[in-house]
This record gives sequence, C-alpha cells and structure tokens, in this order.
Amino acid sequence: MALAMKVISQVEAQRKILEEAVSTALELASGKSDGAEVAVSKTPALA
Repeated sequence: MALAMKVISQVEAQRKILEEAVSTALELASGKSDGAEVAVSKTPALA
C-alpha cells in the first residue's frame, strides 16, 4: 500500500508542475496572439 501512496504523491506533484507549465505557456501565447483570444478552462481535480 505504501507504494501506491508514493505513486499517487508523484502523480500529484507532476500534475502540479504540468499545470504551472501550461499556465505559463498560455500566458506567453496570449501575449503574442495579435488579438486572438486565449481561453483557459480550469476544472477542479478529481478526488
């Protein structure tokens, strides 16, 4: 069971890193979009 908890913790940490990277990428894209709309849809994480 400890291994499963470790895997879950790693997945949660990686998800947070990915969400931050995507957020940064969208901010950069919106700054250079020449008026194009960049929409960000955030959904709550599943428990």
